[in-house]
Amino acid sequence: MRALILAAGKGTRLRPLTREVPKPLMPILNKPVMEYVLELLLSHGISEVFVNLHYQAEKIREYFGDGSKWGMKIKYSYEPEILGTAGGLKKLERYFESTFLVVSGDLLTDIDLTSLIEFHQEKKALITLALSRVSDPSPYGVALMDDRCRIVGFQEKPRRTEVKSNLVNCGVYVMEPEVFSMIPRGEFYDFGKDLFPQVVENKGDIYGFIHKNYWRDVGNIDSYREGNFDALTGKIKLNIPGRKIKKGIWVSEGTNIHPSVKIEPPVCIGKNCVIREGVEIIGPSVIGDDCYIGKDTRLEKIIKWRDGFFASGIRVKESLIAESVAIVNNIVPLESVVVDSNCFISRGKSIPKETINFELGGICFALKALPSQLGIFRSYLSCFLTNKKPQFSVDVNIIPVSSNFSKVDGVSIKVVPNSFSNHTTFYLENCEEEKLCSIFNALMHFIYLHAALNLKMRSCLFHAAGIGIDNKAFLFVGPPGSGKTTISRLILENEPRATILSDEICIVSEEKEGLFVYSTPFRGDYPGRKSIRLPLERVYFLRQSNSIGLRIYKGGKAILSLVKAMQPFLKIKSLAHFNLSHRLDMAVAVSKRVALYELSFRRDFSFWPYLHSYKEEDLKEGACGAQCF
Repeated sequence: MRALILAAGKGTRLRPLTREVPKPLMPILNKPVMEYVLELLLSHGISEVFVNLHYQAEKIREYFGDGSKWGMKIKYSYEPEILGTAGGLKKLERYFESTFLVVSGDLLTDIDLTSLIEFHQEKKALITLALSRVSDPSPYGVALMDDRCRIVGFQEKPRRTEVKSNLVNCGVYVMEPEVFSMIPRGEFYDFGKDLFPQVVENKGDIYGFIHKNYWRDVGNIDSYREGNFDALTGKIKLNIPGRKIKKGIWVSEGTNIHPSVKIEPPVCIGKNCVIREGVEIIGPSVIGDDCYIGKDTRLEKIIKWRDGFFASGIRVKESLIAESVAIVNNIVPLESVVVDSNCFISRGKSIPKETINFELGGICFALKALPSQLGIFRSYLSCFLTNKKPQFSVDVNIIPVSSNFSKVDGVSIKVVPNSFSNHTTFYLENCEEEKLCSIFNALMHFIYLHAALNLKMRSCLFHAAGIGIDNKAFLFVGPPGSGKTTISRLILENEPRATILSDEICIVSEEKEGLFVYSTPFRGDYPGRKSIRLPLERVYFLRQSNSIGLRIYKGGKAILSLVKAMQPFLKIKSLAHFNLSHRLDMAVAVSKRVALYELSFRRDFSFWPYLHSYKEEDLKEGACGAQCF
């Protein structure tokens, strides 16, 4: 049997939460609600699913993919203009040639689908609706049935004084292909308002199946909150993510909880969180992935989505906080609030961010930062700004200097990144402009490598000076004091054809046409000033003078005479040339040789062990490649 999941709605009743996250991806215990729908279908033997999409369609498609992660086959139907529940089904008519199931993508339920289907077949029905008894049916579509379970009428969200039944439509239907003849093609057409009343009017075989399992439509803020808490307290049978460390407490992998933390169940904590000493978490509460909770913070009956930063001493009660939210300097407790995604809250006020777009090494970024700091980043990126559509977005939150950024277990915390995704949030300490640029310079190294890995690009960072001449790139690589910067400066000053790519960090990318070098804005004496892409012609490895018998000084006529004597370009002689490895060897060398700030608050962050898996002896002194000669 095949099923259709309805996932095209805009989720207007859940705003502001659905401004950044489509309704089917709204997390219930840190998993999208639609993921539970898939698990329910699969548990009843339904593994082939169609999903109609409209609002933020790509985010849904990106998360669920082809369904193979769940052992299912998923196909998608995009609606440029929303067609309604029945209109969306009509578009997929050719795929449903026998009995099929339709389920809303925002349902939280453990209904027995097998019994529902058997009931439908016993009744030889055209349509069967799953129905549930509720105390207040006024917010729902109400069904009126006779004593044979045949539906004889409907009420759409009746007033309480006008309610004729307490049986409400659950958003789960079994149908026969004959319904397609009743649905007009290419028009907006709805199940509740159009199709079902039409079947009743024509005295068609439409029945109601009354179930006693858990059911909740998480289509508004209150119902969404209650759905999370019901799942925590066991009112619905779900596969709760994480390991159950105590009764009513689930914790996922990579999370570090200080021994002094007090947790009152039920509580579900996501992956890769850091929870500092003195924290209290009072259930029912849900903490999403990649959250940092500072010292002496108290969280009571809250739902926090992924990616969050709570400074020390924060108080939050009975609130719903979306993803990528930072709360600092908040003297007044937050109580009974809903906080939208990407907010920075200080002293009880949400400070808006501004966005600039820039292109770096063939990747288009969107950088969101507080207006007070955006000028610094804009100046840093200078000519790299672009209007191209971002492939990767970054939020930068400026955090006041506090104990949160002191030494923790010997690690200096400067930047707090979340896990790999197309959207990443970083929290930088507030400081003088020069230091902030230094931290941002190191952060940019990480952001680029993060984005390149996520987008499956074969790009690496080179700790090198790069010069472009006649549309070809030349790199000078060597340890500190080997003259890289001086050579690039003198070439630039003495050769009209030359363009500086960077004297600090260059990007080398393996593409279909070969190896290419991109200019970068990374702060050295001479950062690149334009977004340039040139084919790599040659790499020169410069060693200290005692290694090669040449006296190399940092400036003056000695370097100038050396440059003039080199071959083949500008008389440049190849002192040592080495092949490139297209793995992450170069990035390893950068992380070992460049004085980077610590980029993670957890030692086991997946990026760094991956880089450092190469053995020290595989890297030659001063080189950024695995093979040197």
